[in-house]
Amino acid sequence: MKKHTMLFILLLCSSTLFGQQENIQKLSSFINEVLKTAPQVPGLSVVVVQDDSIVFAGGFGWADIEKKIKATSETGFYIASTTKSFTALVAALLANQGKIDLKRSISTYAPFNRLKNKQVFENISILDLLTHQSGVSNDILSFKLAYAGDYSQQMINDLIDNYTTYNKEGKEFVYSNLGYYFFSVLLKEEFGLDWRELVRDQIFGPLKMSNTTAYMSVARQHDLAMPYIGILSQIPKPGYLMKEDDTMHAAGGIVSTASDIGCWLKFQLNEGRINGKQLYLSDVVRMTHLEQVKNKHNYSNIFDGKGYALGWRTGKFKSMPLIYHFGGYPGFFSHISFIPEKKIGVAIFVNHDLGNVPGNLIAEYAYDLYLGNSSSVKKHENEATKMLTELIKKKQEEVIEFDERLAQRKWQLTQPRKSYAGTYENTELGKIKVTVEQDQIMVSFGHTGCIATAMELPDAIRVELVPGEGIALKFIIKEQQVEAIKFKGITFSRSN
Repeated sequence: MKKHTMLFILLLCSSTLFGQQENIQKLSSFINEVLKTAPQVPGLSVVVVQDDSIVFAGGFGWADIEKKIKATSETGFYIASTTKSFTALVAALLANQGKIDLKRSISTYAPFNRLKNKQVFENISILDLLTHQSGVSNDILSFKLAYAGDYSQQMINDLIDNYTTYNKEGKEFVYSNLGYYFFSVLLKEEFGLDWRELVRDQIFGPLKMSNTTAYMSVARQHDLAMPYIGILSQIPKPGYLMKEDDTMHAAGGIVSTASDIGCWLKFQLNEGRINGKQLYLSDVVRMTHLEQVKNKHNYSNIFDGKGYALGWRTGKFKSMPLIYHFGGYPGFFSHISFIPEKKIGVAIFVNHDLGNVPGNLIAEYAYDLYLGNSSSVKKHENEATKMLTELIKKKQEEVIEFDERLAQRKWQLTQPRKSYAGTYENTELGKIKVTVEQDQIMVSFGHTGCIATAMELPDAIRVELVPGEGIALKFIIKEQQVEAIKFKGITFSRSN
């Protein structure tokens, strides 16, 4: 009897191991086929978690083409807006400790309680901030914190006070980074707490996420995926907007690895428990998963987005309740998701603008594979290449059409190009520098910079300080002298 029992156990273990190995081979093969079909994408990292185990973790392609560094499960990727779930967990922990009240008006906390426009913030709670229901906007603050950098804490406080405006939609859900910016400022000004140190001490450390950081200067000490942009050429083009320490913010400011995010997924799936240890109360972790506001999310075809929780979106994957979030930045895409009732989670990080297309395709395949949806798996394997090819072709056609429209624009500068060169200053926002070399106009603002193109407005130029986001810079001319620049409606006066 004992022999039969032992034999049964051995056969069961062998069958399980064979199944796991087969899934690893199938997923690896599918990913390689995706990268072959989309040569514009340099590389990616993937992790799949079931119950309390990482069942798949791997890297594919290149993390850094120039340095010939391959992507692995230990490669650091900038994870963009999937940072929000970490910041939101910190908020939930602080609330559980009684240090903050999620439903209390932020106008009772510093710096909002001392701003001259305090009334703008009176009807906004911390919960509103974290669920995108603040009802306010501040594009200038967002540009400084996410892209330009080069600021002081006082500058940030002034920008909040002087440039925060009401949304026409009122307090309806409007997804943005702003609420998380405000929350991090509140932590700093009211309690002297730095969100980066909080996620390090309360999450990265306890979860043994040893290769995860909110400091780009630290991330660069290890293998780090570089950003790549452009879809027309099969040779990826390096991105020209790099993250720095001062543009790593609470809404999108973490570098992590597939292996480390595997720990994060285990923690989430087991509601605060990891490797047999309950780190935080399950109620606290579960609270971050609870839908706070309804919102139809149509960014991806693979999930049916229903609403927003704390730092997470809520939805369904083939009728199963799902928790997820995506992240995007020029040259990066991140996907973190999990299905609580099935105790399975998937994360994918891609170092290319096109990352959402292959990334979500791989995520759907991984779910179907590990959930045993054999018919869906076969369908993916038969149709993925054709579908991906068609999607890429469509995006290429859109880019070509847009580029052709830009090329048809005529310059409408009234002065010689060198007349526009100079430094333009704003006491609240810093300096914009304009240079002219070989008849090209170049613009830099903090960490951002680009070559300008024509704009069909008198004495205006088009700039993409953020790749893919064109805006107009308008020069102010008086008596044939260039005196200032208008950036997002704000005047920068010429200083030289």
